[in-house]
Amino acid sequence: MPTQARSVHKRTLPQLFCWQTPTLIATFVLVVLVGTVASAQSNQQTVGEFWPAAQAHVQFPESWRMLGFVGLKKGEDFPYQQIYAEFGLGYQWKQIIKPHLENIDPDKEHTFVFGGGYERLQTVSSGKTSYENRLVLQVVAGLRPTSRLLLSDRNWVEFRRVNGVYSTRLPKFGAR
Repeated sequence: MPTQARSVHKRTLPQLFCWQTPTLIATFVLVVLVGTVASAQSNQQTVGEFWPAAQAHVQFPESWRMLGFVGLKKGEDFPYQQIYAEFGLGYQWKQIIKPHLENIDPDKEHTFVFGGGYERLQTVSSGKTSYENRLVLQVVAGLRPTSRLLLSDRNWVEFRRVNGVYSTRLPKFGAR
């Protein structure tokens, strides 16, 4: 089966928003409507859960990328309700030029990705509210020894403040 080599081209910012904005809005509305209909269907044997979330990924010129997430987690299986918001900025350095099938995640098309972001979580459990703020820094290295194999390594660190108490979280082998 022949593989297609990815075409290397960059879109300018106005072109990106011209054709993608209506598509993103239509997709968001469809997901919300399907989620609403699915959450309205219930019987006595199923557990009702609805976790609304929204994501935004914007690819800027010159290898910069911005991400944003917001959502709510709650349900009958969980003793808590969590509201979260996250945003981050990343720099994609040195694009992989070996011919291969294009990956849906643009970060996996680069040899190094440097990023940082902020996360805010508010959790309500048993009537008690917990607030968590995180500053996250990460580096992802990628290598493509063959056109069908991608090797990558992700390293990150979190600087956290949970209810006014500071802590630092480093990755464990095989975590996250």
